[in-house]
Amino acid sequence: MNDDVKDNQDQPSEEVNPVPNLLMLKLLVVGLGVMLVVAAITFVILMVTVGPKSMREARVAEKAAAEEALMLEQAQAANRAELPKELTIDLPDDAVITGTQLDGDMLILTLYTNEGQEIVLVEMASGEIRHEIKVK
Repeated sequence: MNDDVKDNQDQPSEEVNPVPNLLMLKLLVVGLGVMLVVAAITFVILMVTVGPKSMREARVAEKAAAEEALMLEQAQAANRAELPKELTIDLPDDAVITGTQLDGDMLILTLYTNEGQEIVLVEMASGEIRHEIKVK
C-alpha cells in the first residue's frame, strides 16, 4: 500500500479543473460588468439631457391648468353674481319638492305631485321654468 502511495507521488498530478468552461464564465462576468457600466452611463446622460425638458413641460402644463382653473372660477363667480337674491317659482299646489340641485345657472327640482314624479329645470336668472319632465 505504501508503494502505491509512493507511485502516485512520483507521477505528475493532473490538474483537476472543477469548472470546465472557466474562460467562458470569466468572459460572461466581464461582459455583464461592461453592460452594467454602459447602462449606468446611459442613465446619467438621459437624466442630464431629457430630465430638464420633461420638468419644463410639466411646469408649463401645471401653469396652463392653473390658469384654466382660475378662468373657470372667475366664470362661475360671474354667473353667481347674476343670480337673484330671491326667486319665485310657480309650482302646482300639490307639489312636494323631494330634491334640488344647482347646475350653473339652472336649478333642477325633483317634485312629487298627484300625477307622479316630475323633474323641473328652472333658469335661475329669470325664474322661468325651461323644461318639465314627467316620470310615469
